[in-house]
Amino acid sequence: MIDFQKQENLFEPVLKVGPLDICFKNVRLDYKNSFIERYSHFLSEDPKYDVAIKIEEKEDNFLKDETGYLKLEESFEEGKKVLLSTSFKGYEADKEGVSVLVSSPVCNETSYFT
Repeated sequence: MIDFQKQENLFEPVLKVGPLDICFKNVRLDYKNSFIERYSHFLSEDPKYDVAIKIEEKEDNFLKDETGYLKLEESFEEGKKVLLSTSFKGYEADKEGVSVLVSSPVCNETSYFT
């Protein structure tokens, strides 16, 4: 098992999925134990990674949709691909190779990990 206690305020696990090592940055400490339990088979002890996904939280007004239908859209903002769903917004990787996944701070554990 990986010792995540080394960095008290940061929880940035690396998951190994096939040949790809993915770092999740800014995972809420509230979800640390659930994250470890859910993804224990994929946790990597190697701190190096190929791709990083930064988790950000914003008020959920960017998710509002008057139609009530499930939303999944692909668009472009400032030349970068953006995925917009009913429960998240994702931004294509920047120059440093970090993608951003935005979720609502009021979301529950299931939607947070989904």
